[in-house]
Amino acid sequence: MVITTLLLAANCNSLIKSIQTRIYQSLSTQLKPCPNCNGDSFQFRITLLMNQVNTNQFGISGHFFVITYGYVGTVCGLVITYALVVSQLRDS
Repeated sequence: MVITTLLLAANCNSLIKSIQTRIYQSLSTQLKPCPNCNGDSFQFRITLLMNQVNTNQFGISGHFFVITYGYVGTVCGLVITYALVVSQLRDS
């Protein structure tokens, strides 16, 4: 169950990264800022969101990490390494 949750969270991060091009396209063609918003403020918010998405700060996260496919691979590698070390120490 934990592995399924991790993979779904990593997929969520991947999907968030895949909508970047659509957001940029919408900004350049159709999307206009709301009438009550300052245009510069709106552009700043979008730029801040894109920076967070690009640096993996946006997604399902804990206090110190964001769950991505890289994070899932690192955790799996750590568990496998730990299991190998424990099994080798148990044999001797």
